[in-house]
Formats: sequence, structure tokens, C-alpha cells
Amino acid sequence: MKKDKGQEVQTSALIEERSPNYGAIEFQMLDIGKLHESPDNPRKRFEEDALNELAESIRSRGIYTPLIVRANSDGYEIGAGHRRFRASKKAGLAQVPCIVRQLTDDEFLELLVIENDQREDVHPLEEAEGYFALSRRPGYDTPKIAARIGRSIKYVYDRLKLLSLIKEAQKLFLENKFSAGHAILLARLSPSEQAKAMKDKEDMRILFLLSG
Repeated sequence: MKKDKGQEVQTSALIEERSPNYGAIEFQMLDIGKLHESPDNPRKRFEEDALNELAESIRSRGIYTPLIVRANSDGYEIGAGHRRFRASKKAGLAQVPCIVRQLTDDEFLELLVIENDQREDVHPLEEAEGYFALSRRPGYDTPKIAARIGRSIKYVYDRLKLLSLIKEAQKLFLENKFSAGHAILLARLSPSEQAKAMKDKEDMRILFLLSG
């Protein structure tokens, strides 16, 4: 999914708001065994080939951008840098550069969502899961989420609508069998209408043709 360049700059700025300029803050080299991925990270899918390429880059050039973590009872929970963490393990690193931040649960979840939002390979359904998790926090309505991530209200609303897809439709969408635009059209149908459309290829064809 191609990200708009202006939006990428905007979301990068939002991360910097939570994390001061890397050149102006000291980072720590932490044992990789003390780090763990956040269970609240909405991103669950990582392309193996892309991870292998990143691991090779890390072997030859190191890590340019520190991970952002917070301390907890299990060590350090990763807020930004899950791909770098996975690739660093593949590369055999014993330690990785980290910025340790004191973040509330709301701030931490926002960081997770913002970082994922600027990744080109995050699936729309994973975006939707992140926005939904934020929406369950007090004070995080659709307009606020849109403002925090630098997106339009309609964009956030449409992504949230994807969660109305029935399981079979979600599975095919995750397999990239149809586009996000087509998925939104399907999500606007009732579950029974979705199931009927999934079984009838002609219904699906007409639905997608009507979308232009």
C-alpha cells in the first residue's frame, strides 16, 4: 500500500513529538534478550523476504534508528521498531540501540499505531485494528485519531469499517484477492449479504464494477 509522501512526513513528525530528536538524546545498548514485542501491536504480519533483506543490511551497516521501548516487569516492551528487532535477531545481534521512554498505556498504544501507519507494507486490516484499539480508549474518537495520525476522518472511518467484513472476506482480503476500496464496499453490506456475495462470483463482479 503506497503511502502519501506528505502523510509520511507528518506521521514521522508525530513520532518525533513523542520521542525527541535522536541526535539530541542518548540511547542505550540493550541486550536483545531483554526486549519483547508488544502484544498490543496491531501489526501481526511481517514479510519474510523483507525481514531477510533488512537483516542483511543490519549485518553490514548496523541500525541507524534506535528502537523506542518502555520498561516493564518482563524487561523492555517495544513501541517502535518491531521489524528492526526481528531483523536484528536474524542478523545475530546481541545488543540493539534503544531509547527508553516513560509512556502511559495510551501514549504507548498511540506510538504503536503511528509507527505502523507510516509503514508501506502494513495491511489495511492491521491499520483498522490499531485505530479500533485507540477508539476504545477514553477520549479517542474518530476525529482525534485522524488528527493524531495525520489522516482524514473519512480515511479512519473507512478503515474501521473494514472490521465489519465477515471472516471469509477478511481472509481473502489479507491474501490480497481484492483491493481496499472493494473491501470497503463489501464491508458496507450486512453479514448475510456479504456471505451471499462471496458465494456468487457474479454478485461480486457486479459489486466491484459498480464501484468504478
